[in-house]
Amino acid sequence: MEKVKILFLALAYPSEQKLEQVREVKEIDEVVKQSKYRNQIDFQYKAVTELSDLQKYILEEKPQIVHFSSHGNSGELYLINYHTENGELISTKRTVPVEFLENVFAEVKEYVNCVVLSSCHSEKQAKKIAENVPYVIGTTKNILDNNATEFAKEFYRNVGDGKDLAEAFRQALVAVAAYLRNEFNKSDFIALTKPGVENLVLVPISLASKFVATLKNARLQGEEGKRDRTGSFFEYNVHLENIVLENYDNFLENGKYIQQYKLNGKWLSKVFQAIYLGSIIVDRPWGSNNKPYGNFTTNIKTIDGILSKIQIDVNRYDSSANNYAADKVEQLIKSTIKETVRIV
Repeated sequence: MEKVKILFLALAYPSEQKLEQVREVKEIDEVVKQSKYRNQIDFQYKAVTELSDLQKYILEEKPQIVHFSSHGNSGELYLINYHTENGELISTKRTVPVEFLENVFAEVKEYVNCVVLSSCHSEKQAKKIAENVPYVIGTTKNILDNNATEFAKEFYRNVGDGKDLAEAFRQALVAVAAYLRNEFNKSDFIALTKPGVENLVLVPISLASKFVATLKNARLQGEEGKRDRTGSFFEYNVHLENIVLENYDNFLENGKYIQQYKLNGKWLSKVFQAIYLGSIIVDRPWGSNNKPYGNFTTNIKTIDGILSKIQIDVNRYDSSANNYAADKVEQLIKSTIKETVRIV
């Protein structure tokens, strides 16, 4: 199964004396490993020493989330390298052109869904990147290193727990504000998003086990028509068993997560039809103990966690009782699947 990749790019490459980013990487990685859907996330770290590295790593890794850890000021993002000369820590600083970032993300917009700019005053860069990327997080002022790290940890914790991007952003702000109190202001961070993608869930949460469990216990019974009145009266009781997940697949298509499930199983039923003339039964065309049964296959498709398609194939043969029961089986499967997705 394809994993969601988070690419952490360190634009202020640390020496042995400057280990803030090493700590930040380790803490974020640990949070991801503790999240609910940790097995569906691939967290990668790269140190950027040249501008060409930035573009190279994104093209090579093809991540869904790109995280920049850097310093910035007055709308500029810096690429900083540290080294030691004669026992003294020396830094060299270069500005990352906004136009360069704009061009990079225009080239990778097919698979990058989210960019996090963890640097001071990154609103300008965020707005440019947002022209090509659905969800971009930036900052409006100076951000303390600790605040940036705590926000990132909470954001990725929520992403890893299956929250959509907007909810992950909101929950991160709430959690960090409660933790840091007066040292943190929610307005320090901004989220720029394209219409319709606020609820984008990047971690492809598989509903396979839920589909199997709910279909396995699914049952539909009831009556149709009126007793003691001229016309047909029906009783039905259908249920499913031996539910198996035959296939599961997920992939990105035009920036959206597609998940496809194929399940099969067996259906059983008991159906009864009575034909009344007034209050008198004049015929029982299916007898008194008709129990049609058969197999079924259903294909389910979701887009960004929202149900898109249900295709159901139920065994049928030349029997009105079987076809009536099969119709109820389709009704049961469809309603059960819709309820499963709606609850989640």
